[in-house]
Amino acid sequence: MKNRIITFRVTDEEYALLTERTKKTGITGENLSEYIRQQVFGEEYPYQKEKLLRDMNYQIRKIGVNLNQIAARYNSSLYLEQDRRLVMQYMEELKMLLEKTQDMIWPSQS
Repeated sequence: MKNRIITFRVTDEEYALLTERTKKTGITGENLSEYIRQQVFGEEYPYQKEKLLRDMNYQIRKIGVNLNQIAARYNSSLYLEQDRRLVMQYMEELKMLLEKTQDMIWPSQS
């Protein structure tokens, strides 16, 4: 249970830098103490993973839309050789996104 309160002063510039870095992790200003604890104690911060997963979800949806458009062209006999290359490109992008996410969530224990 957290029952100790620590107060410290910062300049306006330091506060701005702190809030900017906090927002990059997806934390709102109300949770500055969580961000500071993570920085001090080295605990892995869940917001970074959540933001990465949201970004990955967005990218996967974009790829899915593109693949659906290619499938529609294929089904209407308008399939082009370029479509095959695009499918391969999208699959490579998807593989890279999955690897990036996997490394973030389960970093290697080396």
